[in-house]
Amino acid sequence: MSTQIPYRPKVNGSGGPLPQIPDWLDTWGQRNGCAPGYKPAVSQLNGDATVQETLYTCNDAAVVTGYYITGMDHSWPSTTENSDNKAHGDGPVSIDATPMILEFFRGNKKP
Repeated sequence: MSTQIPYRPKVNGSGGPLPQIPDWLDTWGQRNGCAPGYKPAVSQLNGDATVQETLYTCNDAAVVTGYYITGMDHSWPSTTENSDNKAHGDGPVSIDATPMILEFFRGNKKP
């Protein structure tokens, strides 16, 4: 049995229904200022067909960004092999999450 929540679960978890990740992103988009029913921009990241970027831009600001990497398990995305993606049977992918996360924290200070 898998220990992570699938991107689009088809069965309930041990505690009941599991969230659809796109629905979860919508909830965060609304929490951060997007109107109910807002449609995010969905595109391939840097032209890579295996990486889907979902971007919520509301009130002239990017408020939520989600990434889906086709075929990747629940491991740390990196352009080089690391202990996490190796342990999950994933190899390097076209994006490196570490600088992306650091950039997020540089641009989003806690009030």
